[in-house]
Amino acid sequence: MLTDNQKEALEFQRHISVTANAGAGKTFVLVRRFVDILMKTDTHVNELVAITFTEKAASELRKKIADYIEERIYSNPGSGELIKLERIRDQLISSNIGTIHSFCAQILREYPIEAGVDAAFTVLEGVDQQIAEQDSVHETFEAILNDATEIKRAEELRYLVRTLGRYTVERYLSIFLAKRELVERFLQDGACLDERIEEEKIIQRWDEILISAILERLTDSLFRSSLERVIQTASGKTSNEVKDIYSSWATNLKPDETIRIYAQMANLIFTQKDIPRKEFLGSSTANPQIENDLAVIVECQKNISKPIKSFETDKVLKGNKILLQSLRVLLDVFRVAISRYDGKKQEYAYLDFEDILIKAKILLCKDEVRDAIAKKFKFIMVDEFQDTNRLQYEILQTLVSNYQSGNLFIVGDPKQSIYGFRDAEVEIFESAKEEILTKANGKGVILAESYRLLPNLIDFVNRLFSKIIVPKGSRYEVRYDELVQGRQSAGEGTVELMMVPVDDNAHNGEFTESGNDASNFVQDECRLVGERIIELTRDGFVIYPKKDENPRPIEFKDIAILLRKRTHLATLEKVLTEYRIPFVLTGGMGFYQTQEVLDFLNYFKFLLNPKDDISLVGILRSNFFSISDAELFGVSFTDGESFWDEMIIYSHDKNISANFKRAVKILTKHLGLVNRINIPLLVDEILSSTGWRGTTAGLSFGEQNAANIKKFLRIARDFTARGYTTLYDFVRRLSVLMENEEREGQAPLEITGNCVQVLTIHSAKGLEFPIVFIPFIHQKFRYDNPPIFDSDLGIAFKIRDEANLDEEIVPSILHTFKERSKQKTEAEEKRIFYVACTRARDALFLSCQLSLDAFQSTYLKWLTDALEIEPKTLGDKKIVFPAATLRALERTKETSKIKRISHQLTINVRFWDRIRMSNLPLPAKSTAVVHPNKILISSLAGNSRGEYFSSTQIKTYLECPRKYYLKYVLGVPDINSVPDEFDESEDSDDILKGDVEGKITHAVLEKIHNLSTSEEDIRRSIILRAKENWLLMPADLNRICEVITKNIISFINTPFGIEIFSAQESKNEYSIDAIYHDDYLVGIIDRLYRDAEGNWNIVDYKTDKINFDQIKEKAEMYKPQLLFYAFLVNILYQQSMVKVSLVFLKLPAHPYHFEFSIQDFDNLRMTLTDSITRIKSGDYHDDINACSNCSYHKQNECLAVN
Repeated sequence: MLTDNQKEALEFQRHISVTANAGAGKTFVLVRRFVDILMKTDTHVNELVAITFTEKAASELRKKIADYIEERIYSNPGSGELIKLERIRDQLISSNIGTIHSFCAQILREYPIEAGVDAAFTVLEGVDQQIAEQDSVHETFEAILNDATEIKRAEELRYLVRTLGRYTVERYLSIFLAKRELVERFLQDGACLDERIEEEKIIQRWDEILISAILERLTDSLFRSSLERVIQTASGKTSNEVKDIYSSWATNLKPDETIRIYAQMANLIFTQKDIPRKEFLGSSTANPQIENDLAVIVECQKNISKPIKSFETDKVLKGNKILLQSLRVLLDVFRVAISRYDGKKQEYAYLDFEDILIKAKILLCKDEVRDAIAKKFKFIMVDEFQDTNRLQYEILQTLVSNYQSGNLFIVGDPKQSIYGFRDAEVEIFESAKEEILTKANGKGVILAESYRLLPNLIDFVNRLFSKIIVPKGSRYEVRYDELVQGRQSAGEGTVELMMVPVDDNAHNGEFTESGNDASNFVQDECRLVGERIIELTRDGFVIYPKKDENPRPIEFKDIAILLRKRTHLATLEKVLTEYRIPFVLTGGMGFYQTQEVLDFLNYFKFLLNPKDDISLVGILRSNFFSISDAELFGVSFTDGESFWDEMIIYSHDKNISANFKRAVKILTKHLGLVNRINIPLLVDEILSSTGWRGTTAGLSFGEQNAANIKKFLRIARDFTARGYTTLYDFVRRLSVLMENEEREGQAPLEITGNCVQVLTIHSAKGLEFPIVFIPFIHQKFRYDNPPIFDSDLGIAFKIRDEANLDEEIVPSILHTFKERSKQKTEAEEKRIFYVACTRARDALFLSCQLSLDAFQSTYLKWLTDALEIEPKTLGDKKIVFPAATLRALERTKETSKIKRISHQLTINVRFWDRIRMSNLPLPAKSTAVVHPNKILISSLAGNSRGEYFSSTQIKTYLECPRKYYLKYVLGVPDINSVPDEFDESEDSDDILKGDVEGKITHAVLEKIHNLSTSEEDIRRSIILRAKENWLLMPADLNRICEVITKNIISFINTPFGIEIFSAQESKNEYSIDAIYHDDYLVGIIDRLYRDAEGNWNIVDYKTDKINFDQIKEKAEMYKPQLLFYAFLVNILYQQSMVKVSLVFLKLPAHPYHFEFSIQDFDNLRMTLTDSITRIKSGDYHDDINACSNCSYHKQNECLAVN
């Protein structure tokens, strides 16, 4: 049954704003309103727009709407209603549900000429955008400094470089580009940095704002009364002098005089570090009231001491003037960089997300376009409106003609606006609510009822956040709307504060600093969290599930640990693992900073530059090879130009391990492959050759590692699919992402097991959990570093005067920027803390380290101040607070109403106890049966899409599914010996096995495109490739050169050789892939050439040592592989017949030819479909007929067991 407020929110005759508390069911209201509009009006689905914050949220909203429609269809409605519901269900696929960017992109594509864009534009985002921006800045620098016509601009830029440094200037310009819409607002007519406004007027305004900010602090009534009491009770030797000055400090003084007199007093009252002086206070601080007063005046002094000092010095140093001059030069260069950046995008028909919004706004200013769109979209609904920025709001205003037409519905919770880093402006919500009420005669609705939290949690949240989320005249603060208890449950709810005391005695004074905290105290806090989780599960802590509210004991899967930062994630993981607590990392946890991505980056860097010793040592010590430090130490004594050279020499020592020889062999092979196969295939080859999957499968985070590598492969495929082909570009891309992109989440795991979830607070938004742990609530906040942006004031940063480059100047206005930025950060941190606390349904556990540092601006400080708790006086106990009024929803079958009840908040307090912890029984280890030296095969069905399959993979699966599982699923390497020397007689057919002759032969043939290549060119190329293959000793060079030269020259001079090398169009070492249903088929064709009839033909080279009588037999062995390649050509070039020629280079005059037809392709298609389906279903049975020649079958036993 709907509440009265929910019913009001469902009205659709006018504009409505809905403020929805955490757990109020706003998504349900949005879904219901969407369907009601379609059911009760003649509106078509595509005339209704629903805008969400992310694509994921849009997908979830669409699903919830579909589920709600199905639910109503199955509730046996009348025939008329059923017809409508079924029609809506069928139309839902065409619904306009998405992000503001996808909506604006749709508009631009509909009106490309009017918008001045390419209708087929591509969105430039992420690292591609960052690289384009950085390149634009670099190129702008070079262009200005090297252009003889840019003398004035070049000199101004050189001045900036001298005073700020080139790195800083480029960094600032890159930031300006990333925030260009805001920067361009600053430059608009009459805006704060409009170039037509005289410098003196801007500086005067800055001075006035700074003085106003200082005076606001000095005239605050609480500060004044606290200062007066402190001065009157002070008894130190300077106290009388302060009293005399204070007596002249009237409230009606001029601003400058007010500040000057206070500065005189402050010099006598405070030290340089803003600590009250003993010679002023005397012995007057024993009074608790005076202690509180001192805290008030110290806080104020810390906020204004630097602004006051800089305000005085700025009159001499002219810091604000130098800042403005420097800023105007930067903005001038910024315009040039913007022009260059726009040119790059235009060349490739790119638009970034900012472009999409800006161009959509400009497009909507055209009356005919706006009217057409307004007519097309009758209803606009916006979810999570608190995360909207000004530009997005202006677009929405235009769509409804500034509330004079259309129908706008916005819903959100200002208290949950936590995306400032994405330029969300919480004040926009309040502006929109006000305009809906005043301009549009609309309605504002508050959904106060929370159906998530139990009473004790609601009481805790209300008491805490009603004290700290208070407008207080700051534009960044919001109003706190108290939660109303809407959940009907017998549970009361638990709130617990867990503390680790931080003092020298507790840990014998032994600790090392790590960030803001001592590292061993961090570990203690993580242990405290782990201890509590074990106790809760062991003791059967009761929760009340959402489905039926019937109590049951908790399981690990009911628990979530929410982190504000990733700083101590590694320690937390280690402790949870140590305590045998199963857990999974979920979203927002630094994918590009994971070890597996770093290992691949090192691998690629080595392949691009074998002299990169650091990258090489990194991969040798990684899970790719696990080379011991002792062997690496031994290599270092070898004499070589690089570590790789030393490894080659060292590898010929007879006493080295087989694992070391294997590493040299694999790396040598990959150096030969690096420019010959695409990046996804290279990644897959590295995984297969090194056995990475098998090595990591049994590790604690093996499942997460494997999922991350699958994601890494997808990223590599996307990169290749977008037309990028070089490994160098991919490495550059990864390096930028690793440095700048910390918010990219690790690959999500399907959470089906009984495990604790660990995630960031931002990732948890929109979710709920029975039990929530929020650790590290004592951590300090991160404040913005220069350049600091302020939507009213512009941009500010530290500067240097050219006359004294060694000394930084802090412009006085920068203090105002910092203070306003600090207010904004702390206001958002309050909301982040609110989001974290309101994720819990049944129990909330907060943990911290109790130290003096914790009593600055932290979650802990806010909590203890708001609830008037003195933690250092507490032990393990329960705090019972005086009863307070709690509003609760009372329901009957027909009605619902809000009643007021009396409630006593209780908070459990728990301190870290090392002795108790040492006696804690840990969960039992697994009792699963273990097969020594065996790998257990489990049937893991999956429905993943976009997988790559090669002919070798399919061939392996057809030989033995179990072998496929070992080789390609787990990545267990083949158990093969490592050749130390070149042997002319060895079989070097398979390039991916890295055998010497085949590798060099293929590499040389790849470079021969026509008949103009001389024998000397071939010989020189062979020697070059041979030297690249570090496994060859000098004695082998002449021998291998003669063998390969003979084979290649003989082949080129045959009639068939002349035919293929005379072709007008050909491709060597052609990496080919084709879409096959939901997946891809891939292969590498040695030579693909077009004949005189225009048909594409395949040539495949083999270096097997065979005689004439064996040609047909060998060719038939390779036929399945060649049919696979022909099938790829059939798909890509739509050829019904494909000719494939097999050339055995030992017998070059006798090529063997196949012609594959449609019937062959149809038969292969059936085999492929069946094999891929079985692979995805987890069918990995063994085939005993293949065991005799299998490298995984040793001593009459398979390496794997079922």
